[in-house]
Amino acid sequence: MVWEGYTPDSVVKPFEQETGVKINPTYMADVNQQIAKLVAGGTEEFDVIMATSDIGRTLVDADLIKPLDLSRISSYDKLFDYTKDTYTFDDETWAVSQAWGVNPYLYNTEDTATKPTSLEVQWSPEMKNKLGLWDDYTLLYMGATVLGMDDNPGVFDLSDEQLEQIKEKMLELKPNVRTIWKSGGDLIQKFSTGEVSGSLGWNYIYQQLHPKGFPIEQVVFEDQGPQGWNDANALSSGIDAECEQAAYDWIEHVISPKAQAAMADETGYSPSNPGAKEFMSPELIKSTYMNDPTVIQDRAFIRTDPVRREKYIEVAEEIIQGLQ
Repeated sequence: MVWEGYTPDSVVKPFEQETGVKINPTYMADVNQQIAKLVAGGTEEFDVIMATSDIGRTLVDADLIKPLDLSRISSYDKLFDYTKDTYTFDDETWAVSQAWGVNPYLYNTEDTATKPTSLEVQWSPEMKNKLGLWDDYTLLYMGATVLGMDDNPGVFDLSDEQLEQIKEKMLELKPNVRTIWKSGGDLIQKFSTGEVSGSLGWNYIYQQLHPKGFPIEQVVFEDQGPQGWNDANALSSGIDAECEQAAYDWIEHVISPKAQAAMADETGYSPSNPGAKEFMSPELIKSTYMNDPTVIQDRAFIRTDPVRREKYIEVAEEIIQGLQ
């Protein structure tokens, strides 16, 4: 169970040829959908689960993933140290980071007069009926940053009053919001057809459009607040014992330098294994901040589980309904 972009042929085919194990990906649109499916019995359906940083503790507490035996993952110690802490709970490691990054603001250069300099561009009159917005509770963090409520870790435990202020701020976007998108493929289509000119999104969208000549650019603003993320692979708590070795082999494969480089080329996300640079072009190294990871880390921090997830989801749903 994985995000779009994480199972390209350049990563999957070598593994299948070497091991004889078939990879069958199911793509998720958002973490809440993922949690609901796993709770409803998905742990029996999936062997490897993508554990995004803002649901790590949730997956553990709901008994949806199991602790890892790191002695079976030889490359673990080679990963960036800051990608490991996200998934360490109760003196156990529950997932292995595959990629990390910061959600950039994407914009059509032909429709944008000047390069955007902050998240506040989304409220600009220039964006009237041109803005895309992800149908996900993390839209709350956009409002929190603009309102100065994005201190870490306070932003993950906002009060009812703060959430109400964020809702009011986000609803001011109504004249500008053209579409609410649900997946990476959805936003790619919206940009391609000219339906949207700007959206806070994923590097994956940029990486799919820019090489094809589409006039799109991405920018990571100086203050991105909790727009940082860390994606990792975990073992489902319902995995059959006979499948565990293949699952460990897959995790080992996707954090190997060559696979990490291939994934970066597909998604534009930053590899968790610094050894990937050996197989990356200078342009890709620069665009993924692998030449100086501290630059991106200084502009955002990694999202973790909100204390009141259900309340955050409730308020986000009210915002989405109000914008449609």
